[in-house]
Amino acid sequence: MSLDDRVHLMSRNLALSPPTSLNAALTQSPHVVWSVTVTRRPDCCILSHVAKLRDFLAAGCRVTVLASDILSHLDGCQVPWEVTAHVANYYLELIKAAMVASDIPLQNVQFIKGSSFQESEEYVLDLYKMSALVTCKESSKAVSSVLKDPNLLSALLYPDMMSLDEKHLRTDIYYCSIKYAPVFEFAEKSLPLVGGKPCTPLMGVELPSLLNRPALAPEEEYIELTEQDAQIKKKIKSSFCEEGNIDFNPVLALVKNVIFPCLEKDKFVVLRTDENGGNLEFNSFGPLEKIFSQKKLHPADLKISVLECLKKLIQPIRKAAESPAMKKLHNLAYPPPPKKAKGAQKTTGGDEFVPSKFDMRVGKVVEVSTHPDAESLYVEKIDIGEAESRTIVSGLVKYVPIEEMRDRLVVVLANLKPANMRGVKSAGMVLCASVGEPAAVEPLQPPIGSQPGDRIMVEGYEDQPDPVLNTKKSDALAKMLAGFRTDSSLRATWNKVVMGTSNGPATVATLKDAAIK
Repeated sequence: MSLDDRVHLMSRNLALSPPTSLNAALTQSPHVVWSVTVTRRPDCCILSHVAKLRDFLAAGCRVTVLASDILSHLDGCQVPWEVTAHVANYYLELIKAAMVASDIPLQNVQFIKGSSFQESEEYVLDLYKMSALVTCKESSKAVSSVLKDPNLLSALLYPDMMSLDEKHLRTDIYYCSIKYAPVFEFAEKSLPLVGGKPCTPLMGVELPSLLNRPALAPEEEYIELTEQDAQIKKKIKSSFCEEGNIDFNPVLALVKNVIFPCLEKDKFVVLRTDENGGNLEFNSFGPLEKIFSQKKLHPADLKISVLECLKKLIQPIRKAAESPAMKKLHNLAYPPPPKKAKGAQKTTGGDEFVPSKFDMRVGKVVEVSTHPDAESLYVEKIDIGEAESRTIVSGLVKYVPIEEMRDRLVVVLANLKPANMRGVKSAGMVLCASVGEPAAVEPLQPPIGSQPGDRIMVEGYEDQPDPVLNTKKSDALAKMLAGFRTDSSLRATWNKVVMGTSNGPATVATLKDAAIK
């Protein structure tokens, strides 16, 4: 490959044109460091960066993927110190899974955490030196638009450490998100003060929020790298995509920055009915953007096509994340919130029901079929974070199409005594909102970001659940469920107290003020 071809390969799909120093860097076999912050759960923008790794390797570069665990803690303590290393490990394993899914070889790629070298004596001494030579004003300016809270003391260390990463990793080319451009300007001036040589910065894309309004929860603004199909569908459906608008269009941004780089030589197919003109195929983003700006492509058709493409890209990564080893990493990285002291829990006397008796778990429907002896019943295999999926029978055939049940996240009441349902032993119950006239039933939706096995709890009632609910009396379960309803905001509640996880409340799609059973 000629130098011009290598420069072209390294320069494509960037947020900014590369500096002229890239040509000089490519005269040798350069070392590229991709710095990954881990402040929020891994999102699909990682796919665009993984596609750049393919370019770096094809251009003859050595690559280091750096999960910046300490720096992510310094960014307003968004990652608690005790889990920083676990979060970084989870990120790195997901990136490996994304590379494997894209047929990108792992040779010539090193995966490290920032803490693996930033705690060394040499690094800390350089940090002392730089902090003595750089003013607070210079450091603060470099991160004023980068960090959650640039007024913290930790913010002043942030640009120093990003700069020192270049020196201590012997970096020729530093690749990271465009939002860190001011930090590279800082490094160019500050690194020589401690005997370092500034490297060539390459700026990757930063995806915009999916919404054009304030998000109710941060997870609404992006699609996770292991998102369930139903949640991807929900997020794409609610994302902002105004007809003809190419100035701010998160769906077009996904096509440009994620889908086309991942497809590489394959075409992006826009799915349309014959009545709407039939399918369209695109080799590049420019022609698609042009016909969208001319209002010749409807947002609904674009959204459906983006949804199907993202599902295919994410599915193998999600499958890898469901292995026992990855589940363990995930649970270490994102542990459930600490339990409140028993003294803080509301108390009741005797055997009066409290919602902490319920063991309500997030479940993922991994298999579903119609009951062989009852047309109104589904037989589901549901993953609730245990070694094996549970078999659960639900009377949802009339209310939820079978294709919408597959891969769906639900809320399972998991500590019911197993019972025979027309010859099939059911080990739990899918909790649903229900109204009588007209008859409608909707399964509860766990909060965005939930994982199978997460416990759904009512605020203030976080005690351990009963091993098995006492339902010897025929009406026992009905009495226990009596206080559970949805509210006017579609949230699941018990006696008007919201229930959910640390990610937010459990909800339903449309049924307000409906009984949950």
